[in-house]
Amino acid sequence: MKIKSLLLILLTSLVILSCKDQIVEEIILNEIIIEGTTVGTDAKQIVLVAPYQDPRFDSLIRIPIVNNKFSYQIETDQPLFFDLFLDEGYGRLMPLFIGPGTVNLTIYDSDNFDDNRVVGSKYQDEYKAYKKQVELPFNMISDSINELVILLKNTNEYLTTEGLKNKNLLNNANQEEKTDLYKLREALSEEGRLLTVKSQKLEDLRNDSWLERNERVVDYLTKNASLVSYYQLTLDLQFKMNVLDYRARRDLLKRLDNSFPNHLYSSQTLSMIESHENPVVGNQFIDFRAPDLEGKSVKLSHEINGKVTVLDLWGTWCGPCIAKTNKLKPLYEKYKNQNFTIIGVAGEFKNTKALNSFLNLNTDWTWKQLVELERENKIWQQYAVDGGGGGIFLIDKNGIVIAKDPSYEQVEHAILNQ
Repeated sequence: MKIKSLLLILLTSLVILSCKDQIVEEIILNEIIIEGTTVGTDAKQIVLVAPYQDPRFDSLIRIPIVNNKFSYQIETDQPLFFDLFLDEGYGRLMPLFIGPGTVNLTIYDSDNFDDNRVVGSKYQDEYKAYKKQVELPFNMISDSINELVILLKNTNEYLTTEGLKNKNLLNNANQEEKTDLYKLREALSEEGRLLTVKSQKLEDLRNDSWLERNERVVDYLTKNASLVSYYQLTLDLQFKMNVLDYRARRDLLKRLDNSFPNHLYSSQTLSMIESHENPVVGNQFIDFRAPDLEGKSVKLSHEINGKVTVLDLWGTWCGPCIAKTNKLKPLYEKYKNQNFTIIGVAGEFKNTKALNSFLNLNTDWTWKQLVELERENKIWQQYAVDGGGGGIFLIDKNGIVIAKDPSYEQVEHAILNQ
């Protein structure tokens, strides 16, 4: 009887211990623990940037560093990836791939950032293998080319005489003058008059190497629905690398959704793919609603119906955007009563204080201004300028977008020939 009682107690204890282990494992599987140390740096924070975030404006994960140690928990059962950097300088980034459980990081100062170590993440190991297979050959060639380019620049053998003149003018130009000078630079490049023969050969070699690298990327993405593939897809969409075509992007996302069901990044990735699939120029303008300066909701189609329109997506923080708009400003005064209008959409962050201050100083910006605060209406994304300062779109009286970033002459021609 005593033996039976002891066996019952033993079995009960084993069941309880098993349950405890299961509870502990469930807790671990529902959180990511990031911990580690820093070496050779006085940085106060480690910063993690998720896909599609803009480090200048978005709320990022900031992990405090105390006595060169840090620790952070993310409650999720999904593997994630970020770009990691130290607050001492945004110049060096490290892709970080992590999954549920504990991952240990050793992060070095910016000069030794390549020595960073990540232990405990099978996804980071996958990235290392990918980098060795795909990126390393390209990086080795690129580094060699960069050294030769620096040598040519130091001896003034990189740019032609015309190219050097353009460069010197750019160095001393204001923002509005730079707009024309950059266009001249593009023209010189297209005509083969910007680079010397030596530097052009180097850039051709770099381009060939880049194309070969892209072929390797496509091959990897076609064969692997991994977290690394997810990362590469988001880079392709954010920075318009155009490694994959639209069909391949959709196919990859479908495979990723099977590998990582209901993933945090899935919805926005699909939205980005859809915005890229529909080229803006040549199609009907994309309608949207946004508040005006008084907070009243305005529908774009109601404002531009039957008019030649310049849709100006800009921001008070974007100097080149303002310079481009200023060049078109005289057209508004000249033709605003001839079935022509400008609609500005200011992409601002946190509040409209900077916008109101700018408009109070620039009293000749008299056309209607709408506000896109914190990307709430995804207007930049719909017009495929997400990640940039903005864009100017010329819309004809039938609602067709006929040009992006048009010249003064293009806009005037559209007005006079409507």
